[in-house]
Amino acid sequence: MNIRTALGLVALGTLATASLAGEPKETKLKPTLVLRGSHSAIRKERFVVVTQEREWKELWAQHRGKEADPPFTERDQELSPDFDIHFVVAVFVGCDASLSVETFMRGDEVLLHVSARGYQTEGRLPGQVDGLSKRTAHQEAKDEAVADYCFIVLPKPLKTVVVETDVRRQLDLPPQWKEQVRFHVPQDKK
Repeated sequence: MNIRTALGLVALGTLATASLAGEPKETKLKPTLVLRGSHSAIRKERFVVVTQEREWKELWAQHRGKEADPPFTERDQELSPDFDIHFVVAVFVGCDASLSVETFMRGDEVLLHVSARGYQTEGRLPGQVDGLSKRTAHQEAKDEAVADYCFIVLPKPLKTVVVETDVRRQLDLPPQWKEQVRFHVPQDKK
């Protein structure tokens, strides 16, 4: 075998290995801060990337809602990101769900794996006494808090953010991730 043939075989092997690799590998990304809860006034599934203070104040006001409709139950909660060094990805599922969000880097992208699984918590056991008459308005509002959310604070520089949700139908199967939305970095932010 001559040197050209050997080099050609090495090149073909390298190309075959590169094509098998496909997409860049996912590596865990540790956010600066994660704030999650179960009571958002945003009652529809929504994903948002926030890069400016003004946008943040608008989103936070929507999340907190109006005082009387129903009263916000997570009263001591506050988040004031420093947008000079951070950006925020907000996840709203709009329902009562077991919300899980994991963050990864995939090449130059931030990847969020979002899984929201519902569960049943209502109903009484036989012989259980109904204690609704003894509950405060605040406790009743907590019981009606059916909109899970998560705020993920990430360090800059701003990157493309890809949100994938788990669309599997059976929990005993491995997760099946499907891209829901992709937020590209605006040209003026690169």
